[in-house]
Amino acid sequence: MVPLAAAWGRDARILRRRLALCYTGLPRGRLSRPAGTFLVFHGDDAPIRTWKELVVERFRLSGRKMKFVFDEHETMIPGHPRAVENALGARLYGLGS
Repeated sequence: MVPLAAAWGRDARILRRRLALCYTGLPRGRLSRPAGTFLVFHGDDAPIRTWKELVVERFRLSGRKMKFVFDEHETMIPGHPRAVENALGARLYGLGS
């Protein structure tokens, strides 16, 4: 929560209190590497169309053996994205809509 608060110029204590129960308010995912293949578990609800390309770039997965795997446990819970937007005072690519 501290990095998010710092990036948005918010008080971390207040942000933590406002978002305590909204832990799925941003797109989520996990990266794993069992048996030599990178697995990107995701909720398939990122508001950016090019999110897969961004993940490959940011985690330096280009040219590596990998697979994107939908996992319902990585989806955002309805209402949580709106709470994050309200706490930050900004629209985040339509997360709350």
